[in-house]
Amino acid sequence: MLIRICKYNVYLLIILLGLFSMAGCKNHQVLQYSPPVKTSDWCVLQPCVQLGKCIISQPTSSALVFILTWFTFYAAYHFYKTHQNQKSRYWWFVSLLLAGIGALFAGISFQMFGYHIKCQGNEYCHLTSWWEIAYNMLTVWASATLLLAVAHSFLSKRKQRLCVYYAVILGMLYPSICLVGAILPNQFLLSFEAMILFTLPAYLFIIILHTVYYLKEKNKVVEKYIYAWAILALTFICYTVYTVGGYTQILWKQNIWFSENDVLHGLMIIWLWYVFTYLSPYIRDAQLTD
Repeated sequence: MLIRICKYNVYLLIILLGLFSMAGCKNHQVLQYSPPVKTSDWCVLQPCVQLGKCIISQPTSSALVFILTWFTFYAAYHFYKTHQNQKSRYWWFVSLLLAGIGALFAGISFQMFGYHIKCQGNEYCHLTSWWEIAYNMLTVWASATLLLAVAHSFLSKRKQRLCVYYAVILGMLYPSICLVGAILPNQFLLSFEAMILFTLPAYLFIIILHTVYYLKEKNKVVEKYIYAWAILALTFICYTVYTVGGYTQILWKQNIWFSENDVLHGLMIIWLWYVFTYLSPYIRDAQLTD
């Protein structure tokens, strides 16, 4: 079952990317920033460093997201190496692997090579790219597989199967919505905000599940999960406050290179460190029946 689902998602990604390239490969380029950003203004509006013919966008932010990527891959390898046929640990590995690839794609397009991917050769910069669309899909898949990991630790076999159905449906539905968004094109369907909406049900279910478990049993292991989700919730609260407050633009004008993405990635590194150090030793399959 595990191998079948993983192979299915890989095949689905290949098929969808093929469809994207044939049907909507350039449609998304119609989408622009609001207000539109001229290519000549890209490095006026954000930090850039030129190395020869290569323009590096947001260099410090790029470094931070690639540190996050490396740590995510390392944590994924740790779960794979120590899974010992524990399905919960295996799905943690899959979730972190998908998240790590997503972070890599995000760092390439949102930060480091954003100028070359979205601006070079154009009068105006494109709003998004296939790198960013792939990042959105990978992040949604990472949330779905994290749900499977938690399900194998806390739910009965019947409820685990329900989570598998949810993950498979989500794994098909969201990329299909991205395909529609790319063909139309539709800014919201391809946006970070839409991606968050599709990840929220899994995270909310996990948080509610562990909160209920903890209120019933005051279990120390569940308490460690609660701390993990509290850090994750704090991460997105800080990211949202920083974004809505416009602090990135305020600091950039003062040549302080610290963006909302730095808040997100920095706190995600702390979350990963907590999971790797304090939660990982306690992640095991539940001994439950139907």
